[in-house]
Amino acid sequence: MTFCERIRKNAQSFMRANGFAFKKGIFCRIENDMAFCVNLEMPTGTVYSNCFVLPLYVPTEFCYMTYGTRLTVGAAERDGGAGNAAELADKLMSILSNDIFPCFQTITSPDAFFTQVSHRALFAPHECRISDVFVQRLRLATAFYEKRYSEIPEICGEYTKVLADAPYLTSGCKKIYLNEVRLFQNAMAMNDPEKETLMVEIIRKTGRACFGL
Repeated sequence: MTFCERIRKNAQSFMRANGFAFKKGIFCRIENDMAFCVNLEMPTGTVYSNCFVLPLYVPTEFCYMTYGTRLTVGAAERDGGAGNAAELADKLMSILSNDIFPCFQTITSPDAFFTQVSHRALFAPHECRISDVFVQRLRLATAFYEKRYSEIPEICGEYTKVLADAPYLTSGCKKIYLNEVRLFQNAMAMNDPEKETLMVEIIRKTGRACFGL
């Protein structure tokens, strides 16, 4: 058992009591087609907690932490004993209770989530850097999810321009995001029931890929 696994074991009852299940190495709670997530990592001798929201209505084949923040839990002692794991589990639970869960509670709908992202207010005052590309990506999927179909052509145009002006993205990433744009553009030729079916399928595939739902 790794040190992070010991911490997770100590925090498991607390997480379950707050509605989280452990899926594919991540504590997650699904509400309103959004996954509220917490995981642990220890790249060096310090334990970190990644707290993020993954919207299931944005197409993806892998879990990503773009809409999130990374908080320091504490330093692991050299022996990495059970006592140290229990201590850091207590710190993690305190961080979640005081800083993260209150933020999660303010995200009551996909529109509320997009508002926080677009205003760069997600997890404030903790750092959460979100590029214009991921703001537009979420904007597009949210409009489709909320059935504001008349907005889709304009958003697709603006999103495409933002992608063209994003030198930090590889050509492979740009291709993936442009394919998403085309997916929603092509959906405009569908009738409303077909659009709704498409969104149900996106949510199902994302939930399965990221959390094995």
